[in-house]
Amino acid sequence: MKIPEFCQTLEKALDEQADMDNRLRLVGTAMQQAFKVKEDEMAIFRLDPETQDLCFLWPKKLVKSGRVPIGTRDSLLARTAREGKPHLDNRFTNTRHASIFESIKLGDPKDKEQKATLPIQKIMSAPLLQGTQVAGVIQLCRKGLDPEAAGPDFSPTELEAFACIANSVTRYILS
Repeated sequence: MKIPEFCQTLEKALDEQADMDNRLRLVGTAMQQAFKVKEDEMAIFRLDPETQDLCFLWPKKLVKSGRVPIGTRDSLLARTAREGKPHLDNRFTNTRHASIFESIKLGDPKDKEQKATLPIQKIMSAPLLQGTQVAGVIQLCRKGLDPEAAGPDFSPTELEAFACIANSVTRYILS
């Protein structure tokens, strides 16, 4: 994947979308395809400038599920926002973190065959910057019963590409 061309194509598609939900969905779909993750393995957060809490923008089902204060110690999300730099953790289940949002089922609540939620095994996290200020965070993960079942590790090259794409889409999803 050539990142500049990918970003240019994605930005053009985002330019054509006036509706914010459609923009978020488009970013989600592009990230899923580019990094081979599932729909429930991507999240976008905005930083509330008044409360300094990170709030879900995507997936929509989690918008009202809670907030993460930027000062939270055991949160990769908060750390990414505080430091303003991307992070990668391919041993996330071994990393101390709050797993409250991992336990929320994102599928259809009427689906009786819906499987139990799977833990996040691998994760990439990148800040969404407006100028030099962190305005949000975007995360991709791989879930599974164990690291092997979750799929391949994320690489430093993928993290770099992910951060570039995050920079490219920020103005479209945090306006």
